[in-house]
Amino acid sequence: MMDHEKRELLRQAMEVQFRHQLYKKPEFTFLPSLGVRDIFQGFGNDELGFIGFLHLKWIRKEWRSIWYDTPEEGTEAQKEWFEDAPFNRGKMMHTVLHHLKDRANKIEIEEAEEERVILN
Repeated sequence: MMDHEKRELLRQAMEVQFRHQLYKKPEFTFLPSLGVRDIFQGFGNDELGFIGFLHLKWIRKEWRSIWYDTPEEGTEAQKEWFEDAPFNRGKMMHTVLHHLKDRANKIEIEEAEEERVILN
């Protein structure tokens, strides 16, 4: 069992590493303007067990962190975030997936047609 001090130290290290990985991505600075204002990530392993569930939240031009102590708390926070939207996220995801599927089919058809072209 991990004591509180060790857990906090591990959380701090995990958050620094996670933020570093995010900061390196070229799209990172644009996330808030694209509507991405919440990022969720769980941490743990077999040896240490569950370390925590990190929620990075964009508030007033900075990313603030919220840690949840159990997977259930983190999952519940994600669920609340998902349901507390001014639009239906489920319908939006369905629409996006439908569009991507149509696009993939169109590309597949175009590639098949290119293969059928015979030049004499």
